[in-house]
Amino acid sequence: TYERLALIDDALACYSKALAMHEKLNNKQTNDYHRLSAIYIGIAGIHSIKQDKDQSLKYLYEALNTELNTEQPSREILLNCYNDIGFLFFAKEKYDESLTNYEKALDISTQIYPATHPNIGIIHLNIGNIYQAQNQYKDALENFKK
Repeated sequence: TYERLALIDDALACYSKALAMHEKLNNKQTNDYHRLSAIYIGIAGIHSIKQDKDQSLKYLYEALNTELNTEQPSREILLNCYNDIGFLFFAKEKYDESLTNYEKALDISTQIYPATHPNIGIIHLNIGNIYQAQNQYKDALENFKK
């Protein structure tokens, strides 16, 4: 509906203001890169809602690169980025890129969560969906079982 679209545009405007404010403050040496990554992820989420996958990917890569260039990257933020990038590439039917990102997300998930954590199962489900879309049913089933 139009109301929802207006709210989405308002949210994007708020994130844009947050980004501008962060850039202004960063000139004063705040160095809060995790917050900057979170802003980029928020902007990516808005673009994803608007079905603009390319813009969403752009901001997810901004978040990912920001995080990777910090002294102590947040594994949770990296996990979020890789997972969301994998999802968007799957939606674009770019299965190799999707799989690469889901595998990175899985690697991080197994480092920070117990083996029975639901996030690990969801990533295996997503990897299984990739294999299924490529008619690789044996690999799909292996992941679905995990």
